[in-house]
Amino acid sequence: MTERFMAEAVASAAVPGWPADDGEMAACIRAHDWAATPLGAIATWPASLRQAVDTCLGCGFASVVCWGSELVQINNDAARSILGGGVDQALGLPARQAWRPLWDGFAVLADQVLRSGKPALGEDVPLEVQRGSVRETAYFTVSLGALRDEGGTVAGVCVTAVETTARVRAVAARHESEARLAVFFERALVGLSEIAPDGHFLQANAELGRILGRSPDVLCQVAIADVTHPDDVAPSLAATLQVLEAGGSATLEKRYRRPDGTQVVAQSSLTRLDALDGGEPRLLAVTVDLTARWQARQALQESEARIRAIANLVPDLLWSDDAHGRTDWVNRRWLEYTGLDEAQNLGEGWHSTVHPEDLPQVLSRRNKAMQKEQAWESEHRIRRFDGGFRWHLVRAEPLRDRDGRVVQWLGSATDVHEQRLSRELLEQRVTERTQALRQLLLRVETVQDDERRRIARELHDSLGQYLASLLLAVNGLKGELTDPTARQQLEVLEAQTQRVDRELDRLVFILRPTALEDCGLSEGVEAYVRTWSELTGVAVDLELQGLDHVRLPVHVQAAAFRVVQEALTNVAKYAQASQVSVSLARRRRHLVASIEDDGIGFDAADAMVPAPNRIHWGLLGMQERIEALGGSFAIESQPGAGTTVLWRVPLASAEGGAEPAAGSGKAPVPLSGQPLPASSTTEISKEWSHARRPLAQILLGRLAEAEEGVRARDDFLAIVGHQLRSPMNALSLQLHAVERMLAHGHGSRAVEELGRARRILRRFVQRATVLLDVSRLNAGQFKLDVEPVDVPALVERVVGACAQEAAVRGAPIHAAVEPGLMAHWDARAVEEVLCNLVTNAIKHGEGTAVEVSVDREDAGHIRLSVSDRGPGIDPAQALRLYEKFERVVGIPSTTSGFGIGLWLVGQIVRAHGGTVDVQAGSQGGTIFRLKLPVFATSARPPLAAPT
Repeated sequence: MTERFMAEAVASAAVPGWPADDGEMAACIRAHDWAATPLGAIATWPASLRQAVDTCLGCGFASVVCWGSELVQINNDAARSILGGGVDQALGLPARQAWRPLWDGFAVLADQVLRSGKPALGEDVPLEVQRGSVRETAYFTVSLGALRDEGGTVAGVCVTAVETTARVRAVAARHESEARLAVFFERALVGLSEIAPDGHFLQANAELGRILGRSPDVLCQVAIADVTHPDDVAPSLAATLQVLEAGGSATLEKRYRRPDGTQVVAQSSLTRLDALDGGEPRLLAVTVDLTARWQARQALQESEARIRAIANLVPDLLWSDDAHGRTDWVNRRWLEYTGLDEAQNLGEGWHSTVHPEDLPQVLSRRNKAMQKEQAWESEHRIRRFDGGFRWHLVRAEPLRDRDGRVVQWLGSATDVHEQRLSRELLEQRVTERTQALRQLLLRVETVQDDERRRIARELHDSLGQYLASLLLAVNGLKGELTDPTARQQLEVLEAQTQRVDRELDRLVFILRPTALEDCGLSEGVEAYVRTWSELTGVAVDLELQGLDHVRLPVHVQAAAFRVVQEALTNVAKYAQASQVSVSLARRRRHLVASIEDDGIGFDAADAMVPAPNRIHWGLLGMQERIEALGGSFAIESQPGAGTTVLWRVPLASAEGGAEPAAGSGKAPVPLSGQPLPASSTTEISKEWSHARRPLAQILLGRLAEAEEGVRARDDFLAIVGHQLRSPMNALSLQLHAVERMLAHGHGSRAVEELGRARRILRRFVQRATVLLDVSRLNAGQFKLDVEPVDVPALVERVVGACAQEAAVRGAPIHAAVEPGLMAHWDARAVEEVLCNLVTNAIKHGEGTAVEVSVDREDAGHIRLSVSDRGPGIDPAQALRLYEKFERVVGIPSTTSGFGIGLWLVGQIVRAHGGTVDVQAGSQGGTIFRLKLPVFATSARPPLAAPT
């Protein structure tokens, strides 16, 4: 029979299309090149191998045939579906190669089968399998059986695998869960125990041992009744019996006894656990220690009793409302004050104690606060038991639970009757003082305007006449001169004189625009805005309405003009604007104005609040000017959003003087009709004096600023009159001499004298330029005109310009300049700085040599120094040198000056981003050292609020 079966197998192998199975692996076997494998071509395979392959392909389990000494692998479709596509690549490979990662485990079993011929079993063997795009670890129970050839010799191994991954993972998950439950049981923050039906503990965790004062091992030797308080044993046993019979759970609070005699209050929850094998049920007990909670509750009750006792002792009226705002408690002081019993005050009964005039406002404020769940405060009158009303400060705060919900409102009412009356009296006095200070401010502004007119008149009448005479004289000389050179110099002289005349007109206009006096506010503002726009280069859109042929009171015109002037000054200093809009209109009985720019803006709310060491006099000054006339003033600005200045002045009241401030008028009548106690008045006076201090500080500061400004202008006017009149007198004499020479035919001498006159005029122009720079620096309009500068050429020009004066004073100038130095500076400004320092060295050096040194300090800076060997400067005065109008005291000299030269030096050097200092020389005299960056900084200052 066996021989016939084998013959049939051989015959079937010889038939094309073997193996006949229609599975995917059968197709792979038919298509595989077996001649290239150790098994050779299929036709050479023994019948036993083909039979084993047919059996493998027909097996429903994953099966692999490993044949020959190298155990060449052939698998079925089931193995292919479990082990993935990698099995196809292993077809025809030796098992050692195909199962390389797992061969060490399988080799032992395979050798055992090959040697003994007996089957071998491997349970839950882990294998790395590729399933689609995922590589994972799977578990298999593997059976290895011997495959014998025709001679009965073991020629291979048949491996059959059943996947047990799900079971292995389920067992692992169960073990992990049991481990977690064990850890949870031991580490739980509540007491856990398992109890037998007879009430004995089967197991207990450490927390239960802590609660009951016994170790878990000791607890397992006792029953529930042994640790329960005698009075709670019966309820405890009843709950246990109920759960055992009916199932479900039961919870009760009970007391436990510890071995040391102390008691523990705890909450125990019992749940029935039915046995899976049908055995008797057990109980799971969860025990929570309530001792701390019970003690806290006792302490809370005692604390509430103490708080209520204290609440009945305090002089304030106290109450509490429920979450809906209904009063549920008042203290004894409330009952004594109102004369009502507790029932009359609860609920909404307290409404009857509030003054009828105050009740609507109190209810409105209270209801809004309760809707928003916010604290509220009110000052109103509460009726006393005798029918009189007294002012009280009432406050209420919400009390919230842990979830943030309002559960109660607590309130108090403090008697502030005397303070209220004192405050009303003080408000009246403060209003009166404020009005007086504003009237004083108006007088100060009038004095300032008068002083500006006087200064403008002095400049116009004195210097203006000199310049007019000079221009007439020069114009007359032009007609008499025939020498082209002399005539050309005279034309230059005439142009420079006209320039000085225009600058003088501009200064006079800034001090007091003639259009404001001659034509009125409309023309004055229009002229000033036009000039301001030309000087700053900022476009202005001006709108004037209802002011044609209208003359307003002088003090109204002056205040309005100065506010516009101050606002535009702030724009020039700080705004960095490209467009400004100015609107001024008379609307019915009001003068309304707005000044709006598109600049960088600032925090208006912060700027208008006085603070220590930071008071913006300009903004507050504008506000005080307007409010002194009974008007309103506002500023709207945000960083990056520009600034708008808005104000309104009532013209009806302004024509008769400043309108009284808001709140002034009839003094308030004390509600009690009795004089206030002196002590209350003193205390409230201190409080309100401190609150009103910023206003007084502002007004007094403005007064001091005005006085200082008048003194500074007097000093400056005296300096201007002296310093500019001297060269003008000399120039007039020089031109008179030229006229005589021309009359006598001395043309060449006249040319020389005209040259001297030109030098005198140049000095005049230089001094006028200094005044112009001072004006621009004060107005915040000084800007650098940065350009490439040949530093050696600049020094050469300065030395040449000062050479004549140095020769007259016997003070030679020695210059040492590093060749090839180039910088980006404002050439005129730096030249003025260097000329100023050299001129000072010539003046005060007493005929000693003046040393000028210029070199490169590093890649980004150039160092300049000017020194002399004169008497030097007192170190005590060195810190004052760079202040405006300061001059060195104690140095013998016949020279004088504005006292602003070194101040200008410091301002120009800092504008370039440099530094300047002064030191005593090693051989006497003074050394001024400047450090300037090669590239001058042209950035504007950082964002700051206008002052």
